Amino acid sequence: MKRLIFVVVVGLAFGACANEAFIDDVERGSNREILEGGRLGTTQLRAGDCFSERSGSVVRSVDAVPCGEPHRGQVLGRVSAEPNTTWPGVESLAAEAVPLCMGLAEEVFGAYFNDTAGLPSVDLTAYIPDEPAWEDGDRSIVCWVEAAEPVTLDLRTVIPA
Repeated sequence: MKRLIFVVVVGLAFGACANEAFIDDVERGSNREILEGGRLGTTQLRAGDCFSERSGSVVRSVDAVPCGEPHRGQVLGRVSAEPNTTWPGVESLAAEAVPLCMGLAEEVFGAYFNDTAGLPSVDLTAYIPDEPAWEDGDRSIVCWVEAAEPVTLDLRTVIPA
């Protein structure tokens, strides 16, 4: 029996000022879901987007796909970090992302948050802004789930809230 495991792993950063973070090569339907995949900048990720992560310690774009195609990541949504005027640092933002993303996961998954028998094992993860992005006013944390193995489903449809 597989369990949905929420472990926040934060530390990947994106730079809002980097052009790659603004790439949007996907085709979306009228309901905003991805119909045809392509590269998608981390600043362009929306709740429900499915993707495969690119390698590297700094991620500015992902390979987005329709959720029916194999993928390992799905965006739960965005949360806002505290509006500090000075850069708080990666460790501080990572610590702040943990309860914010956990709270969002509880909202998205509702009563199924702790009762997930038979579902794929996933980790709760986040993209946080790097210092240049912070200086440009980006306070957005992207909360997403990463499956241990590729999946071909939209987690929001198998875990009704």
